Amino acid sequence: MDNAEVVAGYFMTLFPYIDATRDFAEWRRLSGASCGYCANAVELIRDDTPPPGSSSIGGELTIHSAWGKTYRDGYYVKLQAEEQESWRIAADGAVLEYFRGPHIVSIEMLLSHHAGGWQVDGVSVDKVATVTSDGR
Repeated sequence: MDNAEVVAGYFMTLFPYIDATRDFAEWRRLSGASCGYCANAVELIRDDTPPPGSSSIGGELTIHSAWGKTYRDGYYVKLQAEEQESWRIAADGAVLEYFRGPHIVSIEMLLSHHAGGWQVDGVSVDKVATVTSDGR
């Protein structure tokens, strides 16, 4: 079961990478055909064309806990994570977008393992709380 939890955490930490680089190869390799969240993430990022020379920074996802169990023909994994604030910065250094953070998020995932390796079959992400500067 530990492997399912590791794969789930790894997959979710790919999101800031695909947003910053537009390199979807690893995300797509792990995404199952039934995973709407997986396909929507690619569409959202692909359709959000950043201005030339801009960059994305921040948005790191740190997994604080993982719990999983066998579910039907695969695995159910629940993660608790913290997502950091992020920015889109123009080539001249101006802030184009700012996404407040950090947020505590709860992530539920369905995964399966086949001869070809691990596959993410479904993802649900819920923001639990926004952490303020005074820790609340």
